[in-house]
Amino acid sequence: MPLSNQTCKKHHGLLGELFKICYLFTCDNLSIGEIMKITLSNQSIDQIKSPLLIINLFKDEVNQGKINQQLFVTLDKKYNGLIQSLVERKEITGDAGNIFYIPDKSQSLIIIGCGKTEDFTIEEWKLLGSQATKNAKSKGFSEYSIFPRGFENGHYRYSSLVEGIYVGDYNFTYYKEKKEEDKPETLINKIEIITNEDLSKIEPQIKEGEIISESIRFARDLINKPGNYCTPTILSNEAKRFAEGTPLKITVLDQPDIEKLNMGSFLSVARGSDEPPKFIIMHHNPEKKKSSEKVALVGKGVTFDTGGISLKPALDMHEMKGDMSGAAAVISAMVAISKINPAIEVLGLVPTTENMPSGKATKPGDIVRAMNGKNIEVLNTDAEGRLILADALCYAVRENATKIIDVATLTGACVVALGEITTGLMGNNQELANHFMNICNDSGEKVWQLPLFKKYHELIKSDVADIVNTGGRAGGAITAAAFLENFVDKKPWIHLDIAGTNWESKGNGYFSKGGTGCMVTSFVRYVMDLSSK
Repeated sequence: MPLSNQTCKKHHGLLGELFKICYLFTCDNLSIGEIMKITLSNQSIDQIKSPLLIINLFKDEVNQGKINQQLFVTLDKKYNGLIQSLVERKEITGDAGNIFYIPDKSQSLIIIGCGKTEDFTIEEWKLLGSQATKNAKSKGFSEYSIFPRGFENGHYRYSSLVEGIYVGDYNFTYYKEKKEEDKPETLINKIEIITNEDLSKIEPQIKEGEIISESIRFARDLINKPGNYCTPTILSNEAKRFAEGTPLKITVLDQPDIEKLNMGSFLSVARGSDEPPKFIIMHHNPEKKKSSEKVALVGKGVTFDTGGISLKPALDMHEMKGDMSGAAAVISAMVAISKINPAIEVLGLVPTTENMPSGKATKPGDIVRAMNGKNIEVLNTDAEGRLILADALCYAVRENATKIIDVATLTGACVVALGEITTGLMGNNQELANHFMNICNDSGEKVWQLPLFKKYHELIKSDVADIVNTGGRAGGAITAAAFLENFVDKKPWIHLDIAGTNWESKGNGYFSKGGTGCMVTSFVRYVMDLSSK
């Protein structure tokens, strides 16, 4: 999969149009671990044979112009005192972002500054992996060894390092035509992680990191693809293709099947589009279960959102191709879960459609009926995500899910409240919320809980139906969650609003500009943790 961007581009030219029609991932099926091979080693620093060694340095390891770590004293002898000299000249400082390259015929060295030891978190482990690969590539190396240090008690350290290595190397370039004068990118094909720890305990983390990273990259590709290359039909086909070779069972319901389920809320959004809606059902059902729990992950899959009759402004509407980021997270996480195979039942539910204006489209003021019989007055057709999620949540209840988590690019109000840095969380069960937030914290994904008091439900009452689909601007993220709560039948449930965190506007840290694939990691680890308990 990860190579397909580059592989496909080679065929542009006379066959260019054909390969534009060809979907992004169909050129090859190599796994990420087959492309960038990671090995583990307990070698001492002076035994490493790699042409490039990468090591991180903390600011508090530099004291009055000297490095007080024996490790660097040993390295300094190898480079004839050059490291110490550079420290004295304050060219190597250990500050975050301070990266220094020492070329050498026998073994070159990159020292990556990571700031204060106390500030080094799981996110910095990801960033370290990303910086290592990016710097190695920029210097023309195809392999390197890295000795990561710090945050010794953190969960998922090596899995997160691998995530940084693989996801930090991601760029979406499929639709860029390769020019003759372009230099081919260096491909890192071998990475050695040096550690003093028990390798048998780290190896599962490396494998987990590879699986999660591959799923994140897949999610990011889906989000970054334009709406004409990621319709509901294509999305459902890609879910099947990505899951090939796993025991994951996938069923895709077409419009007649959705109609039979009385999903009138979902279908009201699909009315305006010529593209048929799909309801993707993914089922991880291991033979030997350790728990009676049945987790449902529900993802909003609006493959392009114009706002419908309540048309959005033209400015930045192109980014609405990412309104299926919740769907991308659920699909990708479900495949990773299937590969890791935790002993717990998991459902992935993805209602997917376009939201388009047409003569058939739902109008403001229309009343639609959800699967559970609730009548909804549609005040704003641009509040469509909650309409398709409503029926998917009803389906999760029908399938006897014991815990329900939905994820959606749902409201601009959440972006106003929390920016692009933090996902908003609301729900009806504090134990579930706390558990999931702890997993997110250990995984380096920022989540903040917003209140969901009963009085917010008063804001979505309708004069002519049971509820309205928008409570207005004030508290918009919360009233959207209050709307969704009507469809979970008091089952333990949390809602994740990723309207800000699904997209990186500028490129930052280990994220390039575009879709982030957020929540994939936390979903996988939440299910794994629940299974282990």
